[in-house]
Amino acid sequence: MSWTEELKNGLGAVVQGLRGPRAAAKKKRRIVLIERAPGDAWKAVQAEVDAERVHLLWAETLSLKPNGGGDAGLKALRGAPEVVLVHNSRKSICRRLPMAGAPKAQMRQMLQLRLEAELPYPVDEAAWAYAPIANGDAASANVLVVAAPSDDIGAAQSALRDSGIRSTKVEFGAAGLAELAHVAGGPQSTVAIVDLSADRATFVIGHAGALGYVRHFQVARPSTEDSAAYQAWALEVANELEQSICDYLLRAETGPPERMLISGPEMGSGELRAALAARLEIPVDAAACSDRVTARQATLKADVLAEYAACVGGLLAAGRRMR
Repeated sequence: MSWTEELKNGLGAVVQGLRGPRAAAKKKRRIVLIERAPGDAWKAVQAEVDAERVHLLWAETLSLKPNGGGDAGLKALRGAPEVVLVHNSRKSICRRLPMAGAPKAQMRQMLQLRLEAELPYPVDEAAWAYAPIANGDAASANVLVVAAPSDDIGAAQSALRDSGIRSTKVEFGAAGLAELAHVAGGPQSTVAIVDLSADRATFVIGHAGALGYVRHFQVARPSTEDSAAYQAWALEVANELEQSICDYLLRAETGPPERMLISGPEMGSGELRAALAARLEIPVDAAACSDRVTARQATLKADVLAEYAACVGGLLAAGRRMR
């Protein structure tokens, strides 16, 4: 299977929940999710997954370069039966588009034309997938489209192959974050989540268990502990999130998020959560692992959302699709 087919399969899985449940899986699956981090680092999480739970086995940030460290993790990756690349390009997008009802082949042609105006890069240079969103009207069909630059996917896949690692599928990184929001909010809720590191953020809104909005933006956290600089940074983050929610409301038929979660290294900052809650006027909490997530070591579960949030969400989504 080519990496373009892997991406199509993975992006299509983002909206599997919209297509109805699958038959329950009979066996556990051992899965590794791997996500590219800044520089030469890669985040990897291995778990046993079934329809009822995700059991974390290990999580490690490693280098794929020779003598780069993480030898045990690389050995496990090369021998894993299922390796999923979690792709989280800054140019990846998600759109809910109203479309006239049409046969599948014609729908894809119509969306191809529509995406020429929606994507920030040529549609011929994108890998994308879509799924219909049921709205009770046989004459029209809202669709959820997710897309990413083909070159970004190809570069990541090449780096894995050069290290002897074969991925079986490509998942959309923001979909994992949306799954965390879904688990925290409930079946029909609208919940936002921001995965926030020292220099960038991925902001996602999930509605009724499906990905609804994605935006990436840069935020340079001050390297000093100066209170004024930190407050200015928190204000910048709040401005970006407020702008994102306004953008979502212009595109969506649902109301604003009912609450927001923070994952990533900044999730433990109570000062930041208080500042965002005051500005956005919604509850803001640190993301927490679902009760369906267990771990070989208690410390692994406690720390995993601070570094591997998209991977953990992707594992939860894999379990949900097995039901």
